[in-house]
Amino acid sequence: FPVTIGRRMRYYLEKSFMDSMGWAVDELQSTSADDTLRSDVKQTISTFLEGLANPADTSAKVIDSYLVICDKTNNPDDQIAAGKLSVQVKVRLLAAAQMIIIYADISTGTITTSSTSTAA
Repeated sequence: FPVTIGRRMRYYLEKSFMDSMGWAVDELQSTSADDTLRSDVKQTISTFLEGLANPADTSAKVIDSYLVICDKTNNPDDQIAAGKLSVQVKVRLLAAAQMIIIYADISTGTITTSSTSTAA
């Protein structure tokens, strides 16, 4: 069960990234550390993930945290010259409750408690 949720979320995220990044294909990228394209790509993905991590309706939260890296650390000059742009996305999904355990003592009588103490 949890594997299915994780797999479905992974496919959803991958498809969402691919669907939302078409605009960046064939855009110009410089070797400058403050390149606009890398900044815009990072912002696009971060905005999408922020909506999943901190939605207005907190019951709709589906991810715990995320990190988007799209800068010179993963886009060296030779890769830029080859026409490639790399984005590294790390997402921590919320953990699914696999079991819910309830301990219940139900009776119609009086419930009493006792404690034991030991003298020193």
